[in-house]
Amino acid sequence: MDEALHARCVIFHERLAAHPLAWAFLEPVDPVALNLPTYLEIITSPMDLSTMWSKLLAREYSTPAAYRSDLVLMFENAIKFNRDDTHEDSVGEVAKRLLASSSLEWEKTFSEEATTDWKQVLESRLQTRTVERARDAQMVLRWKNESFVARFNREKREQRLAQEAA
Repeated sequence: MDEALHARCVIFHERLAAHPLAWAFLEPVDPVALNLPTYLEIITSPMDLSTMWSKLLAREYSTPAAYRSDLVLMFENAIKFNRDDTHEDSVGEVAKRLLASSSLEWEKTFSEEATTDWKQVLESRLQTRTVERARDAQMVLRWKNESFVARFNREKREQRLAQEAA
């Protein structure tokens, strides 16, 4: 995985691990300490955020999709093992909520990268900005010769740009 995508995975992971509901997923499940004798019979591929963090730092994920696969596995394990506990604050229910919210965040973070080479996206954005700046420069030159209309239009444009930036 290239540096830009790896950095995005790291940031995504740090945000997820800092989430107030992530407490149940921070470390591997200890079936002995938690008195869960059937855990390893039901969950054949355990996963947690600390294991994912180690894999991320060791660069064991070749793509963001590989990282996401472990993320989904972790939540699905929690939902599967805790399927009989439907209380709002159960680990299974928390996993459902975190899966939903992390999926939305994932789409915001990786939607373009999932379908397009990131370098091409950056190059395309740079070209678009260059063209927009050239158009803006031409527009300003035309407006300099006009008085009231030019000032009015410039102010209107500046307000629109300020709103877009906010």
